[in-house]
Amino acid sequence: MSPTVGEKIHRVYCVLLAGSDRVPSQIIRVRADRMCPRDGGGYIFTREGHTVGEIMGAPSEAWWIEEGKAHDR
Repeated sequence: MSPTVGEKIHRVYCVLLAGSDRVPSQIIRVRADRMCPRDGGGYIFTREGHTVGEIMGAPSEAWWIEEGKAHDR
């Protein structure tokens, strides 16, 4: 079994934004450590203490997390 200590894991938040009669639902994917509710609706995404994305006031239908090993690039 290979060691897991020291391996970097990346987390991707997937948010399904609600659609309408004219606009289909969309999935937004953000690589972040955290997702927090935003005042006025939506979410703020942070990685290593820095904001890396925001969804402002858009209604969401669902969200989930995908995790995996980070690859050095």
